[in-house]
Amino acid sequence: MHPDNLNFKRVIRKYEFLTEELKDVKEIQSKMISSFEEALREGGYVPPEPVINSGDTENNESTKESLLSGKYKKLFRKVVVLIHPDKVNNDLTEEEKSIFKKYYEDVTLSNETGDITPLLFVAIKLGIDVSEFMSDIESIVNSCEILESEIKKIQDSSCWHYNQLKSDDERKSFIEKFINYINKK
Repeated sequence: MHPDNLNFKRVIRKYEFLTEELKDVKEIQSKMISSFEEALREGGYVPPEPVINSGDTENNESTKESLLSGKYKKLFRKVVVLIHPDKVNNDLTEEEKSIFKKYYEDVTLSNETGDITPLLFVAIKLGIDVSEFMSDIESIVNSCEILESEIKKIQDSSCWHYNQLKSDDERKSFIEKFINYINKK
């Protein structure tokens, strides 16, 4: 096996792992947030009212242009033909349909952002030959670094730290220090 091919496979596996890890970390965080916010309220902290956007921005889905280069547009079309919700075979199980729906969302986002990694990942999962794209491994490495950074940011958050504390005294002390810090700003 050619070394570049092995590196490509390794980076794709890493991307898959980090994608799942980020999903898990976000799910854990969503459960932690309520206990952290409750502790803040019990500690006497009243968060400021959220700023509501006036809605001046326009979000028209039909006007989004592809940011993928030519060779990736071809791959995008090849993938979409297989997984488009209107084209998915009715013989598939609900789980398979759900997977294809997620793949479709991923490649659509890839098309809109120009990030080739989700597109390559889905193509590989579908068994599409991506050998002509192996030279673009650096893009996937960059995507992995972004995922790692997002995971680290969540795990370095006050909410995450608070929920890792073992004793009630440690938690109470942390909340007091946190509220004092916030009030000094």
